[in-house]
Amino acid sequence: MIREIRGKGLMIGIEMKFEVRDILMGLIREGVLMLYSGRNILRILPPLVITEEDVTKVLHALDIILTEEEKKRNVQG
Repeated sequence: MIREIRGKGLMIGIEMKFEVRDILMGLIREGVLMLYSGRNILRILPPLVITEEDVTKVLHALDIILTEEEKKRNVQG
């Protein structure tokens, strides 16, 4: 599912092997706003004052949504 992860400082790009629209919608459902860069790259650009609690929330939401997406794609694929 993940093709590459790259970044500089707090700016991180997660390149997926497919379009990220469904992932972005799932993250919004989990209370996390994330942007994209191109059709298949999730862009993480947190504020410099991000808390450990916020990081944990984002990682937990990503885990939930990526697990759902993996199950969905394995069923369809």
